[in-house]
Order: sequence, then C-alpha cells, then structure tokens
Amino acid sequence: MDADDIAAGKANPRTWFAAPTKEDLSREEEVADYVARHFAEWQSAGLVPDMNIEWGVESRKPIWERGWNYWHQLFNPRHLLINATVAKHLNHYPEGALIALNSHNQNASLCRWATGATREALANVFSNQALNTLLNYGARGYEGASAFLNIPNNKPVAFTGHVLNQSARDFSEPVDIFVTDPPYADAVQYDEITEFFIAWLRKNPPAPFNKWIWDSRRNLAIKGEGQSFKTAMIDAYGAMTEHMSENGLQIVQFTHQDAKTWSDMAQIFWGAGLQVVQDWYVSTETITGLKLGGYVQGTHMIVLRKRQGEQSGYQDEIVHEIRDEVERQIKNMIGLNDQMDAARGENIFNDADLQMAGYAAALRVLTAYTKIDGIDMTQEALRPRKKGEKTLVDELTEFAVQTANEFLVPDGLERELWLELNGSERFYLKMMDIEEAGEAKLDQFQNFAKAFRVGDYDDLMASKSPNNAKLKTAKGLGRAAMAEGVQFGRDSIVRLALRAIWRVGKEDEVEDVLEELRDLIPDYLRKRDALRQIVIYVATKRERTDQAEASAARILGTAIQTERI
Repeated sequence: MDADDIAAGKANPRTWFAAPTKEDLSREEEVADYVARHFAEWQSAGLVPDMNIEWGVESRKPIWERGWNYWHQLFNPRHLLINATVAKHLNHYPEGALIALNSHNQNASLCRWATGATREALANVFSNQALNTLLNYGARGYEGASAFLNIPNNKPVAFTGHVLNQSARDFSEPVDIFVTDPPYADAVQYDEITEFFIAWLRKNPPAPFNKWIWDSRRNLAIKGEGQSFKTAMIDAYGAMTEHMSENGLQIVQFTHQDAKTWSDMAQIFWGAGLQVVQDWYVSTETITGLKLGGYVQGTHMIVLRKRQGEQSGYQDEIVHEIRDEVERQIKNMIGLNDQMDAARGENIFNDADLQMAGYAAALRVLTAYTKIDGIDMTQEALRPRKKGEKTLVDELTEFAVQTANEFLVPDGLERELWLELNGSERFYLKMMDIEEAGEAKLDQFQNFAKAFRVGDYDDLMASKSPNNAKLKTAKGLGRAAMAEGVQFGRDSIVRLALRAIWRVGKEDEVEDVLEELRDLIPDYLRKRDALRQIVIYVATKRERTDQAEASAARILGTAIQTERI
C-alpha cells in the first residue's frame, strides 16, 4: 500500500501487486528454518497438530487431492508459526479458545482469494462446510493475521449452573437446557471437519474447555437416512427427554427446505415425548448478492418441552388449525420485512425463509397432539416405513408449505391471481423472479419444484447447469407452448400468454394474436386483466436477460390494454 496514503488516513489507500523480492524470499526461508527447528518441540507441547487425517467422506479430500496425511500439512510454515504463537498464550485470555479457532480458520492453506468488484481479500477456510483444497491460496503476514486475534467484548452471564459437552446417552442427572444442532437429511460431515480444529486444541485446550472431550467421536455420530437414522435420532432425543428437569427445555437449531425432512423431525419429536412450544426464526446470513433468490437466510430455534397430558384431534380439524398458524407466522414475518424495507431498503426474510416458517408452524400444531384420527402418534413415529410411503404427517406438512406458498406472490402479480394459478404456473413465474436477481442454482429450482408440487419440469428448462440453471423463454418454448403435454396444462393462462409473446416476437400481426387469445381463453373479458398482468410481469422480468422478449411482451401488454372489445 502507498505509505503517503496511509499516513494521510485515506479510507482506501492505493494497492498494487508485485513479485516477491530477494528480501521477501529470505524472510520466508528464515521462517521455514525456525519452524523446522522447533516443530517437534511444538508438537510435544500441543502447540501444533500431531494427528493424522482419518479417512472419511469429507476428510478424504486433502488425502486424495494433495497427498496430505497429517493435519499440520494443511498449513505452511508461516501459518504454523503464527498459530503456534497464538496457542502458546491462549490461557492468558478468557476468550482463548475463540481466538485460537479464529486464528486457525484464517491462517491455512485452504484460505482462498476472495475477489470482488471493489477489492481483493483473503477468505477463511470454512467459506462453506467443507475442506476445499486449492490450486492457489493466500497467506497473511502477522500484521494481517493480528486483526483476527481480537474478540469483541462479551458481557458475562451470571448463573450458577455448569455446561456439559457429552453424548446424549451419557447423562445421569437432571438437565435444565439441552442445545442441539442435529444432522440433516443431507448431513454436513461435522464430525470430520471439526477435526480440523480438534487437531490443534486436543493436547492443549484453554480453560474452561480443558475438561471437554476433544475428540470427534465419529463412531457415535448419527448418520444416514431412512428408518435407522430416525430410530437413532429418537433414541438420542428420548435420552435427553428422560434427563430433562420437569421445567426443562430443549433448543433445536434446524434449517432445511425439504418437507420430508421436517416431517421426519416431527416424528422424531413425537417418538421422544417432546412438544414444540415455540419457534424463533433468527436471521443468521449476511444479505448479499450471493444470498438472493432461494437461499435461506436464517435458522429456526425450535423450543421443546416434555409433552404433558393427552390431546386427540382429527385431520379435517387440524388442517384448519395449521392454516391459521401458518398464516399468523407468515404475516408476522412479512410485517418485519415491510419495516426493514422502509428503514433500510432490504428484506430480512426471503421466500425460502417463509416456506420454512410454514414447516415450523405445522410442527407447533402437530406435536401438541398425542393422537390424530385415533392413531397414537408416538407409536406411529416408531413404525417402520415402506419405501415411497406417504404418511399422514407427510401430507399435513406438505399442506403447511402449500399454505405458505399462497403468500409467496412475486412483485407485479396480485394475490387473487396467484391463488388461481396451478403449481407449474407458480413455479415458472416464481423462478423468473429469482432469475432476475442473477444466476440461479439448480437446487433452487429443485426446492421450489418440491414446494409447488411440480414433478417433472424438464420441458420448462433451457439449462440444468448446477450453477446457472435457466428457464426456457417464450421463444424457447415456441410451439411447445401449445402442446397438450407441456407442464402448464391445457387451459393454462400462463401457457397462452407465453405463446402470444412468442408470436409477437416472431412478428405475427398483433391483432391476429389477440384474436387467437379471444378464441382460446374461455370468458376472455373476465380473464383479460389477469392475462395482461402476466404479460407485463414477463416484460419486467425479462428486461435484463432477454430484451427482445421483454419488448414483445410490452407490445402485447399495450395491445391488450388498448384493444376495443
């Protein structure tokens, strides 16, 4: 950086890139020599890792891709020097463990270059929940690394209890609060990636964590799917329920967009004798361009207590209760969005968050019942499932998200119109809204297809690239927009609107296009406003990605508005 700019206190001093000098290389050799002389001593003292990398789904990457068999090989000499120096002084600070973990996360050969429009910087290791080896990586000097050694001041909480970190099966005394972050259906390999940190701290853990078990306990990790996974989860939560004090709580952190996974969680809570009494949706993600569209931006903090008493109900009654609870939850979240939008011009919650809120609301209603339609839900939760079987809980959970979807109305469409559309029509229009924000991920299409109950949507896709999936435009659909087999359905107003835009785009006479619409749409006069809404919506959403189609849609929209009936 320019020394004059720094001295002048400029917010953005000039930066340039240069090849290393002889002095730079000499300093690196000095660091490497110093680390080599002290390495065995540091390992003996527990200041640097001496663990080998155990083979696993995630931890095999460094072994396969780089031939690294020991955790210390994920760090170059300068990384090892800085992190060992930090480890040596951990016990001098009450936040020593946090300082150490932050240092390891910021100083490793898995730190990638994060480039942006305005700056280049180094990212941390866990930009996602994986051990990503890199062709090139960044390394911080001590001055750059020292910025991550400061932990913000925390106000101590005064209480007389103590914190235990152990297996659910090992508790032998009443506990007031359990906090868990359970594995999901597409489980992150937490037991493996935490060994990245365990390797550093296991021989020299700072107080008060020196009594914790610094081992990933891989053999105890609950993994897999299906009945064996659910049974193991029920056993674990049942053991915690058994050791809860009468007024105790369980806090479960949960984030997932799949209705089946939420249904499984409901059955796990039933099987463990727990009831969802409250749910707090906490915004945990920084709102950036990378998080637009279908990405969830928060985590559900689900509060559970022991189920008290017996409550029976019938499905046709419970669906109304679920609808009311989902509507209350979503209206509250939309209200918070409106407040944030007015204050800061951004939303707290996006559509994926609202969908998840629907699942959580359903859990609050469902787990209050011990019997539904005469079926003992605790026993039902333990019953083995046939492959492909859809349970009562699956159906009620899906109903909850369908209710939530009624509120996912894209800007530019009225809710009354949205409620009249079928699943495929909603899917297409919603994904146009997400595409407008930038490149869309394939898993976003998959999640919304599940939410709108769209089975096969291949006919609607121009690309199913994992990182840049795209819908077919009106031109891409072309004559297929009139085929009976197309996803929208024979009487779909969205299908006919897209066909009309395609015809205008290929320069058919606009009056001929309008005449066809009047012939094909029953009760045209009543549906004319809905047709125009859809056409103008397409014009707005295609403005950035396909200006020719946007222009054709605007021409058609104007023609519909001004036509003489």
